[in-house]
Amino acid sequence: MAFDQAPFLLGYLLGMVRDDVATLPQNPGMLTDELRRVRDGDCFVALSIHRYSADTVRAFGWAKRRGATAIALTDNPASPLAGDADHAFYLDTTGVSVQRSLTAFTSVVQALTTAVAAVQGKPARSALLVEEELLDEFGVYAGSRITPP
Repeated sequence: MAFDQAPFLLGYLLGMVRDDVATLPQNPGMLTDELRRVRDGDCFVALSIHRYSADTVRAFGWAKRRGATAIALTDNPASPLAGDADHAFYLDTTGVSVQRSLTAFTSVVQALTTAVAAVQGKPARSALLVEEELLDEFGVYAGSRITPP
């Protein structure tokens, strides 16, 4: 998984248990269109590792100033995200090869999503059941039944 897929995974998994989740685009020029929706009381999660994306750092600081709870998933306390973070998770990126490992990021993303689902309780379970029904009805996976219209 490339690092830019970790935020997508977080957004995708959280979106399965909450309807009010948005993953901000990485396209230049579109970031500000989405940032304008950040409100006081929102939760803004940023993921960035060394060579930190300037857009991610600016967006994180801006969301914090707008009143969002700022959660950083990053590689060390020297990260430019750390200063604005209400909660920071420092995740190891060392691996067995020259490539940085994203195993810790994937694990924490899954753990955070599980925690959100647990706090949500019945609404999260209901949302996941609807998701399963849709996947089954549309025959998304091999072996799924396809319901005639």
